[in-house]
Amino acid sequence: MEKTLAVNCPQRHPIWEHILDNVPLLIMSIINIMIIYGTVKVATQENTDPSTLTICLATLILCAYMFIFALDNNIRLFLSQEKIKIQDDILVIECTHSFMRRHKSIPLSTIHQVEHYDGSSGSGLTVPDTLRIRYGRHGRYRFAINMSYDDSSRLAKEIMSHVSKQKKQ
Repeated sequence: MEKTLAVNCPQRHPIWEHILDNVPLLIMSIINIMIIYGTVKVATQENTDPSTLTICLATLILCAYMFIFALDNNIRLFLSQEKIKIQDDILVIECTHSFMRRHKSIPLSTIHQVEHYDGSSGSGLTVPDTLRIRYGRHGRYRFAINMSYDDSSRLAKEIMSHVSKQKKQ
């Protein structure tokens, strides 16, 4: 049995807003280029200390991961489409065009709560109209990006109704 609960698409934003949202990616690209340049300079010196080279490479790997994570978030915000469905007592969230979070399967019996999520506490980072699902012991997953508050509220209620039906069985 498969039932599609929602399909959400990226919202169309004004071009200036799209450019402003790409500024962090541009800054991270510049930082990565500077770190690559510095790592190559350190590696080509004759008497390079191995610990210095190790620190440069570790910094490069960390910055590259942060860049890929930010790029994936940007792609999810502006290009990807999420399909949320119930498939054989499992909540399935499929996200096209995203390369880090493409597919998530969560058994309905492990879901505790579906709530609105507006960013990390103490952080200036927010995500537009997002739901967060709590499952298992400590599992959390954010989805439903770009859905309106009313649509995401309806989706949360519908998911929780499927969860309560599953737990009664």
